[in-house]
Amino acid sequence: CMAPIYFILAKRYKLGWLAPHFAIAAAFSITGPLFMDRDIFWNRVPALQSPWFVPHVFAYMVSYALAAVAFAITIGGIVSRHWKKAEETGKEANASYLVLLLAYPFMTFGMLSGALWAEEAWGIYWSWDAKETWALITWTAYLIYFHCRMSPRFKDSATLTQVLAFIALLITFFVVNLLPKMGSLLHSYA
Repeated sequence: CMAPIYFILAKRYKLGWLAPHFAIAAAFSITGPLFMDRDIFWNRVPALQSPWFVPHVFAYMVSYALAAVAFAITIGGIVSRHWKKAEETGKEANASYLVLLLAYPFMTFGMLSGALWAEEAWGIYWSWDAKETWALITWTAYLIYFHCRMSPRFKDSATLTQVLAFIALLITFFVVNLLPKMGSLLHSYA
């Protein structure tokens, strides 16, 4: 999904210079499957046998991939300003913002479709387990980023807020996925 989004941004917003950022984010996102057992057989438990599975997972994967691109753009801008002593033009901040504008609706749809799926699977829209709670924290952190970005008073905090939001995303995606091994949560499908 990275290539079409990149081409849309390059053509519509003249952001062709984002190619390395998309390539880096795409490279990181495909390294996980390289370490998976090729002979693994995915037998989905009943809760995962739902029409909501594909749209929910797809929406989150697109939003997380785009958030990773936006993070790469932001870090690239910070590095270039500090190491090259380049003048701050705001082009990285604006590009990162545009990418996150694309990511956020996918993240929102992922959370809403997850709630609908949860109601179908468990009879409750929201259960406050670790995965749902951290998904809400991540979604809220990006919402705060957008508010900081739009508010002249808090605009200087937007970069820090974006970095914190991405850290929340990493916790949601990596750390919380390890927690079900330690306890019984709804998102443990083993």
